[in-house]
Amino acid sequence: MELVVLLIFGSIVFLGVGVMSFGRRPEQERLAKLASGETSSPVDSGGVLTKAEPGLVGKLLGVFAGDTSSEEKKVSLGPIRRRLIHAGYRNESAVVTYMGSRVAFALALPVLVLLLPATWSLNQLQLITALCVGGGFGLVLPSYWLDRRVKRRQREIELALPDSLDLMVVCVEAGLGINASLKRIADDFRTTHPLLAAEFELANFETRAGKSTTEALRGLADRTGVSDVSSLVAMLIQTERFGTGLADTLRVHADAMRLRRLQRAEELANLAPLKMLLPTVFIFIAMIIIIMGPGALKMSEYFSNR
Repeated sequence: MELVVLLIFGSIVFLGVGVMSFGRRPEQERLAKLASGETSSPVDSGGVLTKAEPGLVGKLLGVFAGDTSSEEKKVSLGPIRRRLIHAGYRNESAVVTYMGSRVAFALALPVLVLLLPATWSLNQLQLITALCVGGGFGLVLPSYWLDRRVKRRQREIELALPDSLDLMVVCVEAGLGINASLKRIADDFRTTHPLLAAEFELANFETRAGKSTTEALRGLADRTGVSDVSSLVAMLIQTERFGTGLADTLRVHADAMRLRRLQRAEELANLAPLKMLLPTVFIFIAMIIIIMGPGALKMSEYFSNR
């Protein structure tokens, strides 16, 4: 019991110190900006991470994230930044929020475990094991959620890409260039496929801001992380470099992507019987208990009387 009280007291003290110490005074923030040479809110070299002031939740979670502004930290957090970009979070505060949420969940779940009445009767070893399991689960939970969001976003982009290529073929045959075609697709797909429309619109904005078409297309592939988009970008760059016919190449590529989409759907359909196997086993066991249970009780009662 002394260990439980000590852990609760340490958690409360740690959270109180963290909440009271988040944020810096305005003069400290200004001195830090002058020391780092920042004069505006630029976009990083990849054109995907923008600097934005985090909100109250971001500041609170930033207390647990620690210092992520050093160059070594930025290099080590590169894979995490890429995962966040693939999930659609492009602000630099997203990295701080993500790292802080992992630490916050790792601290909050053990406290919730302590508050459960079922843990009050455990011995010391069992309680420590439960706290370690809760902390590990809290540390892994944000990463699992982020991976699920990345996969869902990439799947939506993959499903919308063949239809966008059909429209791009029509635009190219009508005499539009790549940038104008991306703009037209973004306008038409804004309601049906908003994720792909937003990515195409951002690539068009980058070309209008001064980037070359090649750099904007490569940024599009880096932001999405979808293999079909990467192959499309490579094909568009090669077509623009060598001056080959764009409409015929796009038509062939659209047919190939539509075939891959059909194959993915067939693969998921073939996995359906395997996924239904486990629930079917439980249903079958329940039916056996319902059918044979009364008879088994009667037989056991009969033999006990004999």
